[in-house]
Amino acid sequence: MTDAINISSDYDASIAAAVCEHIADGLPLAEACERAGGDLGRTIRTRRIMRWVAAKEPNGSGEFAKLYAAALSERDQLREHVADTYIAQALAIADDSSSDRCESGIVNTEVIQRSKLRVDTRLKLAAKLAPNRYGDKVAITTPEPLEVVVRHFTGDAKP
Repeated sequence: MTDAINISSDYDASIAAAVCEHIADGLPLAEACERAGGDLGRTIRTRRIMRWVAAKEPNGSGEFAKLYAAALSERDQLREHVADTYIAQALAIADDSSSDRCESGIVNTEVIQRSKLRVDTRLKLAAKLAPNRYGDKVAITTPEPLEVVVRHFTGDAKP
């Protein structure tokens, strides 16, 4: 592929809108292209969309760059909403002890283990979808860069 490809002649607003709509719905780019292609009755290659993204302004107006950025922002908001839903479901499952015992009063360990798996799965998915909110890592930020000073002490220093 050469750099001589004319991006503006390749740009199609209907394709751009369809792909970005599917991205905003939470689909990854490859699947968004496939679905949009099905909607429009044509094949849409991921590479084509990535060329538009790399070109920043495929039609000279910046229309696609704005549309794509908005779709990514909507997708991020959707992911946080889905993560919140998973957390709420995990709490509901953890709080529900109605099936923990059989009719005879014996502890039903299979139900308890399945509930634990359901809770753990939802917590892991929430952490992946919204790592800043539900991830295990704590991000420490400072308004200014930190300066680290390393001093080497020898054994002959006296207290």
